[in-house]
Amino acid sequence: MISYFVYVYIILKPSNDKAWELEFQTPSTVEFIDEDRVKINHIHDWEYTDEFQTSVRYFDETYNMKNLRRVWFVLEPFSKWQAVAHTYFVFDFQYQEPIAFSIEARREVNEAYSGGAGLVGGYELYYSWGTERDFTGKRAYRDNATLYMYPLKLSGSRMINLFKTLAEETNTLADHPRFYNTLFDNCTNELAKIVRKANPAALPWYSLYVLPGYADYFLYDHGYIDTRLSKNELRQMYNITDIVRQNYKEGFSDAIRDVISVAVLP
Repeated sequence: MISYFVYVYIILKPSNDKAWELEFQTPSTVEFIDEDRVKINHIHDWEYTDEFQTSVRYFDETYNMKNLRRVWFVLEPFSKWQAVAHTYFVFDFQYQEPIAFSIEARREVNEAYSGGAGLVGGYELYYSWGTERDFTGKRAYRDNATLYMYPLKLSGSRMINLFKTLAEETNTLADHPRFYNTLFDNCTNELAKIVRKANPAALPWYSLYVLPGYADYFLYDHGYIDTRLSKNELRQMYNITDIVRQNYKEGFSDAIRDVISVAVLP
């Protein structure tokens, strides 16, 4: 055990300068224009067929945080073990297309993901911003994953604090790389740390941060997801998988919001 900590935390050093897989070569950065506006650089906007990407595109866009209207929490359970999942946020702005924020294990060329490698400094962390078409479309349409997308019950100030803190942490990681860890620095507990930094009283510590497949139930229990539905109804109502697949080519963002707004949003 001692040798493990010496190796991972003393000998190994995280780096941004490696031969990265294509999807991890261009990290996002953020420019703070004034107290309300930020410019996000290198927003991922790839397109896909049901097997692979057909275009690689990035763009920059300026957002006024006062125009932030809603935050969504997206859960992608892994099919082999439902207690493990990927999670990310989607932000809705007035007058602009939604933008997503995701935390990943940054892989090098020809490197596959392994939970074991993630325990011993096998990957750096990767914070990225992307379009909903890219991040959600990739998972549901290309990867054939199941997705649940929940509107969070947050005040306007908490939404802004969350978005701003994610933007700040994006730049911090770009300047100071850190290792991904399968248990302690994964997509979900990294998000939780940032949420707690943005709003210290927002979330108590949750033991299943290391096993995030039931993070939606945790948010439900703490009032961040609509409790008018029972837990048994929750995933059935917020399963967006078929909507994305059926509307991918025409655009699915409006279709998701049309279905959910009619069903559950106040």
